Amino acid sequence: MSQEKEIPLFPLNVTLFPHMTLPLHIFEQRYRTMMKDIMDGDKLFGVVLIKSGPEVGGPAIPYSIGTTAMVETTKTLDDGRLNISTKGVDRFRIKNIIRNTPYLFANVDIIPEDTSIDLGAHQSLLDEVRELTREYVKGLVGLEGGWMQSVSLPDTGNNLSYFIASVLRVDANVKQQLLEIPATLDRFKQEAIILREQVKKIQIRIQKKYKFPKSGFN
Repeated sequence: MSQEKEIPLFPLNVTLFPHMTLPLHIFEQRYRTMMKDIMDGDKLFGVVLIKSGPEVGGPAIPYSIGTTAMVETTKTLDDGRLNISTKGVDRFRIKNIIRNTPYLFANVDIIPEDTSIDLGAHQSLLDEVRELTREYVKGLVGLEGGWMQSVSLPDTGNNLSYFIASVLRVDANVKQQLLEIPATLDRFKQEAIILREQVKKIQIRIQKKYKFPKSGFN
């Protein structure tokens, strides 16, 4: 059963996932005001990807599904700007916008995690996405001239699916599609498709950059 909340919204050009961190630099006055109100309350707000409109200045229209974020640390700069660190908590769906000024404030439904499917019955898929994710992350590091012996991954299914979605370097709308998938198993299936394609692309780029025969990143 979903839980209803009233929260301020922060439209951005990024997609935040539950359990993932997001640093923010706050400089617009409306969002400074929002952060003051948040810190005086429960330190919770909603991050939503912008569907249309600018991130800075004028009004932005967000996607209907986003992620609640908890403020973990704040640092106020001399000129009033803020550096904050946040962590994603739950997915939510916007029911209606309560007000638009000085910042967006909405009535939302918290989306509960789908626990109806036993992920243990799909171990081969989980093993594949884990291995693909390790190859993908190692490949990204390799493209930048680095090297990783191992990649640490979350243990639990939901956390792993959100971790994978967060590290993918794909268009924001693709990440949004992953966020909106209701079931963790279906999210893993889509991530496997994306990872297979992305790993192949990285392998080709590394071969061209370093001029060595095709191989994995192990």
